[in-house]
Amino acid sequence: MSCTTLYAVMPDNDGEFTEAGEYRNSYGSAMFIWNALLDTYKRGILNGRPLMGDPGVGWDPSAVDRFSAYDLLWKYDSAGGELQPWERNALKSTYDNALLPRTGMLTMADSLERFAAAHHTGKRLNSVCSLREQAATLREIHAKGALAAAWNQTSCSEFWGGGTYADDEDETFTPYSIDRDDKHWEIEVLPLDGDQS
Repeated sequence: MSCTTLYAVMPDNDGEFTEAGEYRNSYGSAMFIWNALLDTYKRGILNGRPLMGDPGVGWDPSAVDRFSAYDLLWKYDSAGGELQPWERNALKSTYDNALLPRTGMLTMADSLERFAAAHHTGKRLNSVCSLREQAATLREIHAKGALAAAWNQTSCSEFWGGGTYADDEDETFTPYSIDRDDKHWEIEVLPLDGDQS
């Protein structure tokens, strides 16, 4: 079964990642967030077009398939589409090469919990959702002094922060370091109402 992995950069580790938590069934992380946002903001994201597979949507050449709709969701976010700050924070955690700085960890934890509370309901209640567990891990690593965190949203892909092998006879491995490498970008975590962090 696939999983989502949360990594931390701890002090005195040369800016390199260590595994902080693993959550079974990666569908409960990025896919859960994308589907919940797509269902909630469908009209704005799809500009009124139907979503293929929705109840009552038969064959319709204007219908958008779900994977194309995810791309439209990301564009909707980039264009400043209508999302709550905690929804936007949760969505940013799903993006490639996203690094969560220490200053945003507690707010991101709050955002993931609020997202789960708002969207892990009704028809989605029986679906897998690991956002609460991820929030707990963020709080734990923050308490231990973590400098940053990052996600590998599915074990079906390689973690962008895992490092590289040299193209030489020895295939020398070099771990990724946020101190020397630049593949990542920092999530600018939006404040929440009543935010204390």
